[in-house]
Amino acid sequence: MVQHVNRRLSRRRFLAGTAAGAAAVALPAGCASSVGTGGSTGGTTTLQVMYESNEVTPQIVAAFEQANPGLKITLLKNDNARLLSMMAAGQAPDLFEAVGVWDAPYWAARGKIESLDQYLDQSSLLKREDLNPVNDIWRFDGSRQGSGPYYGLCKDFSQDGTIWVNKAVLDSAGVAMPSTGTPMSYDDLLKLGRAATRKRGAQVETFGLGWFGTPRLLNLLPMVESAGGRLFSEDFTELDFTSDAALRALEWYWAVGKDALAPGPRAKQSQSDDALFASGRVGAILAGYWFTGRLAEEKVRATSYMLPAPQLGPNRVSSTYYGVGMVMAKESKNKEAAWKFMEYFLGGKPAEDRAAAGWGLPALKHLDSKLPRTQPFQQRAFQTQQGEAAHLKVLAFSPYATNGALQTVIDDKFAAALGSGDVAKFARTITADCNKLLAEGRTQVK
Repeated sequence: MVQHVNRRLSRRRFLAGTAAGAAAVALPAGCASSVGTGGSTGGTTTLQVMYESNEVTPQIVAAFEQANPGLKITLLKNDNARLLSMMAAGQAPDLFEAVGVWDAPYWAARGKIESLDQYLDQSSLLKREDLNPVNDIWRFDGSRQGSGPYYGLCKDFSQDGTIWVNKAVLDSAGVAMPSTGTPMSYDDLLKLGRAATRKRGAQVETFGLGWFGTPRLLNLLPMVESAGGRLFSEDFTELDFTSDAALRALEWYWAVGKDALAPGPRAKQSQSDDALFASGRVGAILAGYWFTGRLAEEKVRATSYMLPAPQLGPNRVSSTYYGVGMVMAKESKNKEAAWKFMEYFLGGKPAEDRAAAGWGLPALKHLDSKLPRTQPFQQRAFQTQQGEAAHLKVLAFSPYATNGALQTVIDDKFAAALGSGDVAKFARTITADCNKLLAEGRTQVK
């Protein structure tokens, strides 16, 4: 279980703001890779797969190789810097892990990943009609995400704007349990956060909120849209954080940060937000359905409830922030073999096992029935998710920069700006700096 926890933290929470995400602004020129590409020798075809080793496990590899004599898998450690280096050297792995929300338009626009439509048309395991609509995040028509050919497929996903609350923490703070069917407003969530936060002097003993410590672009996008606005321009060449809706969203985060209602610049913690939740020190945390897997062995599962995604305005928007999946390199010399493994990993027994574990929602409709419902907290989460599914929306991301690069701009400015109290100046600064990145990215796309 520890492996799963670490993987989820890195992929679903922190990848967005790390150097791994930021490094993908441009492919480095002249880099050489120390790894050769896969190929065929002596009747054996070797595929290179770069993926988390606790997702593409040795057991999965062994089962695939046994069922497909003549095909061998070389599993490479998932490393973004190494991936970029291999791509620059013309030696990309045949298959690699990618995050659908921002990687799909980024890599497709640069001609680095293969369209999968021809393979989907012939597949017996991955049928178009069985694809959960979330897979539209992997589609790109040359200018906009959400339509056109598929350039990858989800492994699993969550509608990540949903909230989990610990009823025991709320009860001790005298906070009424919110509805598990009707979304809260962000104003009400802020009130909940204030009421549930407990401090002893400068020390925060219980945080009202978790994973809300800094403004996250992936949460700001649906947050602003729920208020009737948008952050990206129609052609995705610019971001604007200065609109009324965007300022409202930033002001909300400002209030959270100023009063240290969540771990962040003013309330740093050695424990991660989810670990604090598991120890009963967080009232409400921003986490999707995948959190059922995280809580499965924690005592707080008995008092944990999943709530719909809150709204900043009148529109109900519930999107995935990640949609981790698998893509095929455009330059792969073993595309038919690569598709066999992709098909097995995303549509075969590994997909069934993932659905039953509860670490995410299945990307294939027919696997919904395998989601765990043996424990009360799992049953409650399943019921909330059933209502949330109707409000799934693919929020298109720009092909001109990665989320990691843009998020780094926000993170770098937020802590210092928080002390000044000037939200409007912060909005103008990150608008200008993010747009510089987007302009640079446009030069890389033909």
